[in-house]
Order: sequence, then structure tokens, then C-alpha cells
Amino acid sequence: MYDITRRDTFTHIENWLAEVKEHGNPDMIIMLIGNKADLADTKRRVSYDEGERFAKANGLIFIETSAKTAFNVEDAFLQTSNQIFKNLTAGAYDLSNEGGCGIRLGNEACPIDSEDHPDTGKPGEKKVTLDPKANTGKKYYYCCY
Repeated sequence: MYDITRRDTFTHIENWLAEVKEHGNPDMIIMLIGNKADLADTKRRVSYDEGERFAKANGLIFIETSAKTAFNVEDAFLQTSNQIFKNLTAGAYDLSNEGGCGIRLGNEACPIDSEDHPDTGKPGEKKVTLDPKANTGKKYYYCCY
């Protein structure tokens, strides 16, 4: 998500996307959202066409929304969930939970190697938290912040 009234938030998308693609599932669904569409007429700094071009060039779903007015917010969720459903029915995701996390509900712990997902502590990077309930000798972490 970027703020259409702040160009710097858009310019950071390329680096963020490279990190996501490097560490994520190649079949994950990514939606690029230009937020604050309610201010488009007066304060826009990133054009709709520029956002749409970037999304198309990188294989992303694209939409502009307004959290303030709820414009396109529901549609963003619907578009993403529809694409996830298409991937599920096409067999793109491991649903078995064998050898990894597969698809999980809630905040169930997932075994991962700490070397693959380090807790760097750098601002803006994912924080990985040790699961205090895991007492199996494996390192368990919650995914996502």
C-alpha cells in the first residue's frame, strides 16, 4: 500500500516487492493499493496510470482505495480473495502442512529455520517472535507482525 499523496511511499514499493518475492511463496497474491483516493483531486502525487503500470509490470492486482470513505475497500478484499480461490482450485498451494506450514488459520505456530527468517530488529522489517508455547526442541515462530 502506498499513499497517493506522498510520492516517497510509492518509490519504496519496488524495494519492498523485491523482498517479498525473494522470501515469499511464488504463487502468493499481491495487491498494490494506492490509498487516500478521496484526496485525488487536490493532493495527488502519484497518478492512477503510474500505479496501474507498475502493478501490471510486476504481476500485481491494482486498486485505489480510501480508508476514510471506504471507497473500493471491500472490492480490494474481494479481488484478492477471488484470486486466492482461483489459485486454491488450481492446486497452487500446499494444503497438506507436510514439510512446512501449508495454509493455516489464525496464529498457529509454524516451524521455520531462524537463519531463513532472522529477527534483524531493523525498522520496517518483519519481527520474528519466539513462540513461548513451543517446547519441542524446534524453533517455532509466528509468521507476520
